[in-house]
Amino acid sequence: MKISPKLFSALKSETATRGVQVGAAAIVIGLIFWRLQFSTDAICCGDFDGYYHVKWSRMLWDALRNRSFPPIFTWLPLTTLNPKDYVDHHFLFHIFQIPFTFGDGRLGAKIASVIFATLALLSCYWLLVQHRIRYILVWLVALLACSSPFLYRLNMAKAPPFAIIYLIAGIYLLLKKKYWPLAPLAFIFTLTYDMFVLLILAVLIWVAVIGWTERRFEWRPIVWVLAGTAAGFIINPYFPKNLHLFYQHLKIKLVPSEFSTKVGQEWYPYNSWEFIGNSLVACVAMVVGYIAFDPADRKRANQSLFFLIFSTSLMIMTARWKRIAEYWPPFAVIFSAFALQPWLVGARSALTGLPTDLLEELQPFLDRNGPGPQPIADDRMELARTIGAAVIAVLL
Repeated sequence: MKISPKLFSALKSETATRGVQVGAAAIVIGLIFWRLQFSTDAICCGDFDGYYHVKWSRMLWDALRNRSFPPIFTWLPLTTLNPKDYVDHHFLFHIFQIPFTFGDGRLGAKIASVIFATLALLSCYWLLVQHRIRYILVWLVALLACSSPFLYRLNMAKAPPFAIIYLIAGIYLLLKKKYWPLAPLAFIFTLTYDMFVLLILAVLIWVAVIGWTERRFEWRPIVWVLAGTAAGFIINPYFPKNLHLFYQHLKIKLVPSEFSTKVGQEWYPYNSWEFIGNSLVACVAMVVGYIAFDPADRKRANQSLFFLIFSTSLMIMTARWKRIAEYWPPFAVIFSAFALQPWLVGARSALTGLPTDLLEELQPFLDRNGPGPQPIADDRMELARTIGAAVIAVLL
């Protein structure tokens, strides 16, 4: 069979290569999460919330079908989740889970968990592929090995996978400086899960980074993300009770000692050795990123500087609250990848390591007529980098 030149060219294109990379990664990630989820008959992993989520999703569907939406929650009458004050702060997550509630709810929740967790980790890998990060397979292994609590918590049939997907989408928009889509993204995020505050944090960090690297105040992402968040609170079947519940969550989670009843263990800190042991690869990635980060050239440091501040913030939160372990580890790996990228592509030579403004002044004096010498040392350096990347992958 003869392949047309256009099809052959398309198959050889960079877009096709990226598609193959992402497709292969999806299979690998999906198999790992499938193995983890179906290593037990229960909904993984030692948590009972998944049963509530899948049952409530089914009840939402029944209420929609019977035109009695939203259903009444009657099971905790002596708590803030009594029938009068109940708020579904995972509303869109439960809507997304509805297709998996027909038949065996337990099995449906397990399948949904595998799909959502795979998409979450795949989105992190996709971001690296989109930015042409070198040695991409090494970073895939690092994402898969970054933290055991991260893998477990992502597989619990709960909402955090969507938070990661939304965060990656928001960060992609920030890096591309496409700000207006942050409004619908923040709207959907707010309706899905109350960790939308991390998207607001990411936007504030990006505005600070732009202020430092470009010496200007970029106000647009703040306006768009706050507008979307406000819409998510107001255009909500539980408004205005959702505002009060959000305030209660902030208060009890940030200052748990002030309440007579304890919050879940996930809102208390790790001890130091447990923190390092559970997320060793993420910790190493942070150290490598700190060492590789070069702030000398402001104009080229905005992406890696953003991930430095964002991942450091998540790391501090993880040290304070165990449950942030489902967010910090992948962003630690992403930070390391972006910080190392200039070194991996050989961009930190004596010339290209100079500040951008100085390079622009030197342009008239640079000889651009010929290709210039290509020393054998370049091939050796590339071989050394490849061997080093292979060794790192094996160790991970």
